[in-house]
Amino acid sequence: MIDDTETSRTVPDARDGLRPVDRRILLVMNERGNLPDAPYRRSSAIIGEVRQRFPGQGWRSAYHALARMVQDFVLRYPLIDGQGNFGSIDGDPAADASYTEARLARLGAAMLADGGISIAAGDGTTGPSVFPSSVPNLLINGATTNETNIPPHNLREVVGALTHLIDHPDATISDLQAHIKGPDFPTGASIRGLADIRDYQETGRGEITIRANTEIEKSEEVTRIIVTDVPYRVNVATIIERIADAVRARRIDGIADLRNESDRESLRITIDLKPGVNPDAVTRQLYAQTPMETKVAVALVALVADPRTGELVARTMSLKELLERYIAHRDDAIARRTNGAARHERMQMLKEELREIAATFGDRRRTEITPTSGEAVDGLRG
Repeated sequence: MIDDTETSRTVPDARDGLRPVDRRILLVMNERGNLPDAPYRRSSAIIGEVRQRFPGQGWRSAYHALARMVQDFVLRYPLIDGQGNFGSIDGDPAADASYTEARLARLGAAMLADGGISIAAGDGTTGPSVFPSSVPNLLINGATTNETNIPPHNLREVVGALTHLIDHPDATISDLQAHIKGPDFPTGASIRGLADIRDYQETGRGEITIRANTEIEKSEEVTRIIVTDVPYRVNVATIIERIADAVRARRIDGIADLRNESDRESLRITIDLKPGVNPDAVTRQLYAQTPMETKVAVALVALVADPRTGELVARTMSLKELLERYIAHRDDAIARRTNGAARHERMQMLKEELREIAATFGDRRRTEITPTSGEAVDGLRG
């Protein structure tokens, strides 16, 4: 059981990476047949049914959670497929629920499916306590609350680490880092420094530095700096505003014009330079004076069962501990599904499931990892 506290409502469970409000939405969508191959349904109808089923659930928090599970600039692998304006990386909010539609994404449906195992609906007011979660959702999509800040990671890399840990339970963080290179953000960008990644993977806490990626375009008329992606959770409008402020305050020299040329398909901030200006020098100023370079705290905090009371409590864990929690959860689900198959058989089944998930939904790494001076690295780019 979980006390209905702020922590239990906002911190994700280590097993499925979800909060109660997330489960309620996904459960209702699944029960109502709002599946990947079904027509979209009005978001207001979905939230209305969630609140009818779970009377204590607020409208605003439910719609915010639904929109978050749609946003491909927030979740690395969205759980809900949305149609309409669900916000943008420019900082635009989602449209009213009456004007958007949604259905489960294929990955979201996989969160609930487990070979016919039914999902307990809790006591009718709180909702299910956990999903079978054949997808390692917590690590691939991350979570951000007042207590936790887990960055998203690449699905293929997470599956590689899980299968390695199943075969080698004594694996070290260094062994696992050979598979999980570091965070992989939906917005791309670059992470600078390997030691910072190793710190949070070992201790569950740390800080990483994220940089926007840039390109230099030169012509006879003008030299331009093109920003092609931005740090995670930093919106484009904020970056443009901060660049303009820095130019007006003369903290950045050499910029003649600034434009947002982004569209729905790609991000592009164009910075025209004055004649004779060194673009590398201006780029360094941009990193120093604007959110084009951002430091982000990492806290691998999730809910786990207290061994004495059985209640869920928030705990800081290493990367290995999070992976072990997920393996134990899936082992339990497979044991129930197979009526107690031997452990080595269950682990073989789990590895096969994970490989199928990676083959179906996996993609290349989007975030580059750049070593600082003195750090050697091999194979860290997608």
